[in-house]
Amino acid sequence: MATFVVMPKTNSRTNVRPQKTFAKYRKPLTKLPNLVENQILSYKDLTEKGIVEIFREFSPLRDYSEKKFDLEFISFELSAPKYDEVYAKENKLTYEAPLRAQASKQRRFVAQYKKSNYLQV
Repeated sequence: MATFVVMPKTNSRTNVRPQKTFAKYRKPLTKLPNLVENQILSYKDLTEKGIVEIFREFSPLRDYSEKKFDLEFISFELSAPKYDEVYAKENKLTYEAPLRAQASKQRRFVAQYKKSNYLQV
C-alpha cells in the first residue's frame, strides 16, 4: 500500500517553500552601538587637523644636497567630492575629493623665488 505525503504549496516563481517562523519577537536587551561613528570621527579629524600636521611635517622639502631647491607648502584646499556617495556606490566609482596645495619654490643658487597657485595632489 502506497502512502502519499501532502507538500505545502510553493511559490510558483522561485519554486521555494515559504519560510515559517515560530519565534516570538523580543526587544534587544542593549542598544546597538553606532558602528560607523569611529570612522566618521576619524575622517573629520583627518580633514581638519591631520592634513595640516602632515604638511607641516614635510614642509619645506629640500633637495638631497640641501643646497639647490626648497619647496614650501603655504596652504591647502580639500574640494568637494566629484560625486555624492549614493551615485558613487551605485556606479562603482570612488568617493574621491581633489586636494590642492599652494606651494612656493625657491632656487637657492640663483636666489629666485617663485610662488605657484595650486598644485593638485
